[in-house]
Amino acid sequence: MGNVGGGLKALWMAEGKAFVRLTVRRDAAETQPRLRELSYDANGNHKQWKYRGSVQRTLSWDEDNRLVSVNENGQEMSRALYDGAGERRVHLHRVAGEEETAYVDQHLVVRNGVIATKHLFACTECALV
Repeated sequence: MGNVGGGLKALWMAEGKAFVRLTVRRDAAETQPRLRELSYDANGNHKQWKYRGSVQRTLSWDEDNRLVSVNENGQEMSRALYDGAGERRVHLHRVAGEEETAYVDQHLVVRNGVIATKHLFACTECALV
């Protein structure tokens, strides 16, 4: 099952929704274009998409236009929590099992409370003060 060329083409827009045609095919026998209905909120954030009325993905945003959650067919797949400065601090992801990522600061990330990753940044033009 391979992909046969294709692309995304907007067909029309109406009432905050974009109707698009995705011409990528799963196999050579599939001849119908895949129509998706995309909708956006007043701030231009991607709010929802439907694939031929079956799969429906809904995205929720906070008042500062930060992605808060992603639901698919009513089931929460992802959630993000932010601190007072607007930085993402926790990300819960439920696609293949459940994974929680905590962003302690710009240098330290902890996954599932066990796996810690420390990020070091090298800069040849930076001067230490």
